Amino acid sequence: MPLPRISKLLSVVALAGAVFATPGDPWVALDNQSKEFGKFLTGVDFDAPNSGWAVGDHTDHGSGKTTAHIRRWDGAKWADSAIGDLAGKSASLSQVAAVSGTDAWATGVPVAAPEARKATRSPRPHSPLPYRDEQRRFQAGKAVAAGTPYVLTHWDGQQWTSVAAPEPGADKSALVTDLERIGDHALAAGFEQKADPETGAPSEQTPFLDRYAGGKVQRLELPAQLTAKPSAVFSVTGKNADDVWISGAFLAPEKDTPYAAHWDGKAWTLSELPVTAEFPNGWNADQITTMGGTVYVSGRSLYTDGTLTTGYRYDGKAWTEWTDRGLAEINDLSVSADGSAMVAGGWPSQGSNISQYASFDGRAWTSHEQPAVLAGKDGQVLSVAHVPGTDRAMGVGYTNDDSEWGGTYYITASKP
Repeated sequence: MPLPRISKLLSVVALAGAVFATPGDPWVALDNQSKEFGKFLTGVDFDAPNSGWAVGDHTDHGSGKTTAHIRRWDGAKWADSAIGDLAGKSASLSQVAAVSGTDAWATGVPVAAPEARKATRSPRPHSPLPYRDEQRRFQAGKAVAAGTPYVLTHWDGQQWTSVAAPEPGADKSALVTDLERIGDHALAAGFEQKADPETGAPSEQTPFLDRYAGGKVQRLELPAQLTAKPSAVFSVTGKNADDVWISGAFLAPEKDTPYAAHWDGKAWTLSELPVTAEFPNGWNADQITTMGGTVYVSGRSLYTDGTLTTGYRYDGKAWTEWTDRGLAEINDLSVSADGSAMVAGGWPSQGSNISQYASFDGRAWTSHEQPAVLAGKDGQVLSVAHVPGTDRAMGVGYTNDDSEWGGTYYITASKP
């Protein structure tokens, strides 16, 4: 099968996405609390109007111990959920997929002892904000000794119970970078890699794609084109088991080469996306989703000597630049179950630290500011998800202020 052609080279000019979006109503705050309480949410998903989950971690500022944190949506309010056999264990959750009321999954990493944790520096130049997934860059020091599986827990309708994740190589750590419902099951995308014990610098990345179904985990086979050299899967989306898209990058010290790949039930088709001479360090294809027969990819560079934010879309024939993205820098994308709407969370312009949302109805983008209680504060949206059977979407993230533990962790929603 021939690979889809690339019809236009990448432009390295930063796109001020807000110019493509008409201002709309701000979102509303449903759940927010001071970071002084140590609770942090990074992922959100729903299986019904009255059933959803938000996951993260809870750090005791006195002892430094970090444990899993889960919130439950019942259609009217958010409340803390029992975390099952993760109680008392050092763990941080980052991704969640709600397949049904009796089938939900959350992933994360085991957390190293407080004294072993390292400070996380931002790969966003001139910004106090860390990159969307601090765990992705292992310098965060959260992962315990190499060879330890990632954290995986399953909701069966009654309780959360740990499930054994595939063991990484003896000298590698494993990280799930995206977790999505695909038809009647969930797919987890990620990678294993070595990390320098002194600097945390990553090497020898190996991608993986895990299927969660029937309460069990199955590691799927990826194409040889992807596994023959260091690479990572950063995002996954799809309609069913025979229509799956992934995106990521081939990773090298001097350049990250982005890609997108499609599984049609029989074979994988992989396309490398452009890296131009004007920005030779390359970029990562962080997010992939589909809407109305079009595949959308957003991405950015991770290098501190300059930042590129970009996007591409595929119409079934060719990849072209996705310039009217609504936001310049996107942290997360979600498309409604009926395919009629897309929502993005991120920043309206390159270098901005005040996050926004943007919604797309297939014709035009509308921008949405944070609720008044969060407005104008530095911060970032970490995850967004549509609520099935409604016209609403919700997001999780945080804001900062000048004090050590200052700011807010929040759950917000579009207006009904």
